[in-house]
Amino acid sequence: MRTPPDTPAPAPTRLARGLARLALAIGVTCALAVAVEFALRPFRPGWAPVHQDRLLWRHDPLLGWANAPNHTGRLHGPEFSVDVRTNARGLRDRDFPDLPAPGRKRLLVIGDSFAWGMGVDADARFSALLAERHPQWDIINAGCSGYGTDQELLYLRRDGLALRPDVVLLLFSANDFGNNVAPAAYTYFKPYFDLVDEDLILRQVPVPPPTRAMRLERFLLGHTYVWGRLYARLGLAHGNDGGLGDFHYTGRLTFREIKEIIATTRTAGATPVLVTTPLPPVVDDLFRRFAADFNVPCVPLSQAFARTAGPLEFAHDPHWNPAGHQVAADAIDATLAAARVW
Repeated sequence: MRTPPDTPAPAPTRLARGLARLALAIGVTCALAVAVEFALRPFRPGWAPVHQDRLLWRHDPLLGWANAPNHTGRLHGPEFSVDVRTNARGLRDRDFPDLPAPGRKRLLVIGDSFAWGMGVDADARFSALLAERHPQWDIINAGCSGYGTDQELLYLRRDGLALRPDVVLLLFSANDFGNNVAPAAYTYFKPYFDLVDEDLILRQVPVPPPTRAMRLERFLLGHTYVWGRLYARLGLAHGNDGGLGDFHYTGRLTFREIKEIIATTRTAGATPVLVTTPLPPVVDDLFRRFAADFNVPCVPLSQAFARTAGPLEFAHDPHWNPAGHQVAADAIDATLAAARVW
């Protein structure tokens, strides 16, 4: 017997039609996204993602992530393609013995991607340039892309002091303020400190591994123009909106963490040095006064960069090009010589 025309279709049929429409909508959306992606590529070279041909970073239960040890890969960006090699300690540097040789001194660099050398070859970084000028020193670069001051403090306690440095150079970047209050950043979870009555209270350790959603986000960021651009514009990083939040709190927290790095360094018998990437004048002044209060050699790079002609950063990336690292090396060298650190 035929079903009358005005009789509603059975529920399974309505469900199937609904699923078919949903699948069609998803398919059209994906096709449109792919079309936009490939249409933009010839006209927006500056949107090209930064990606690695092999995984250069790995999950770390204390630090969130860390450089993978004994690793070789290549990092690609809109204006660079550089080899990346790490040693047995996971540092983007040559191998060093556990202890310095008799008569030699050591300077340990801790910092984020500016220290790690995003976009430049290892021997073009300011740390390598300083090592060429001071061959009697082991200058060890322990920078790791994306680190905040909190992770640098934890690295120094766990691994950095074991290298027996005579000097610990902290390179501070402007985005460290925001990173220091974030429980996640750059598609990884991370540790962070709460400031309670001037005490640093460590949170989220052990750090959980990235979720599947984070790993998918990492893939999209490293392989697409459109998603990477939206990520940068809208601050879609897991747990890190790219802002400072309450700067009164983030500033207090950050300077408390730097104070702890200074105290930890001095307790180990080493000399702390503070270097800042170019910052707004008001923030530069805060760092100068802070360093003076704690008698720490300070190298604000704003002035050195401002009086240098020519581009010191990549056109489509805020990191220093080789000329920027040269200017940083000159300013650091001069300040450490004046402070009789060398």
